[in-house]
Amino acid sequence: MREERTEDSVSRLPTPCKGVVTIRRLLAASALVAMILGTLLASPAGATPPTRETSSDTFDVPLDGVCVFPLLAHIEQTVTLTTFFDRFGKQTGGIITGPIFVTFSSGDASIQLAIPGPSFLDADGNVVRGTGTWVTFTSDGGFVWAAGNIVFDEFGNASQIRGVEVSICDLF
Repeated sequence: MREERTEDSVSRLPTPCKGVVTIRRLLAASALVAMILGTLLASPAGATPPTRETSSDTFDVPLDGVCVFPLLAHIEQTVTLTTFFDRFGKQTGGIITGPIFVTFSSGDASIQLAIPGPSFLDADGNVVRGTGTWVTFTSDGGFVWAAGNIVFDEFGNASQIRGVEVSICDLF
């Protein structure tokens, strides 16, 4: 059971000796000097600020041979490319964001899909990963709408899709 402290018991507590107080002050002063020197001598993070480029475009892409029927993609997009750099100005990667709308049409049938991304780029500007919803070719030759986390191969095809994928051709 714990004894409650009274005025008498507090007065009997040992007081720190003079040497302990001096060591505490020395440690506190050393920590303060270390913080000041660390702040003054630290090199700045210094990464070159990222660049941002926004572009809007509307265009059509015929997708002959993708399905057993003719297919046309009408694309409307406003995308922002953000490129990241290290402190020496060398590109380290990037991200593409923004709304992309694709209307696939074949004959009288059409389907509109939103593809918000984003896309993540490597230091060379190649798409290496995507999240959200996508329309993409796959490494095995498919053409799919996919939602989830997507990894792309060196040819820009989806090599791994963790989520849902549906063949575009099967949507018609």
